[in-house]
Amino acid sequence: MPDRRDALFPVCYVPYLSLEIGKIRMANISPLWWVVALSELVAIVLIVRIWRSHDILFLKLALTIIALIPVAGPVLALWIGAFPNRASETVQNRGSRGQYYRIWSPVLGAQSPIQRFRRWRSQVVANDEADP
Repeated sequence: MPDRRDALFPVCYVPYLSLEIGKIRMANISPLWWVVALSELVAIVLIVRIWRSHDILFLKLALTIIALIPVAGPVLALWIGAFPNRASETVQNRGSRGQYYRIWSPVLGAQSPIQRFRRWRSQVVANDEADP
């Protein structure tokens, strides 16, 4: 029942939430609301991270929509949007067909792990100088 005090200090009633001007009655807030609120705060931080990335616009929009889903959204957006960094030019197959195998076949054909490491290391060092 409204009394004189309610007329002076308006109250907004939401299920499980009693909000007065200037303070929140935390005892009346459901734990579910706290989980959703925390999830949306994480989503806001994640959305800022998504829009600062160098991904294409479609992917940014899709990840933003996914991140706004309460609780599971931020987890899914982090999982879907966690792309690995671009590989070095040395390990990319940018040449003609079969060139990648021809370059790395001495490394792959080594029997001993020590020989394999030494051949791999010499191949990487030789190709690092060729990378721009």
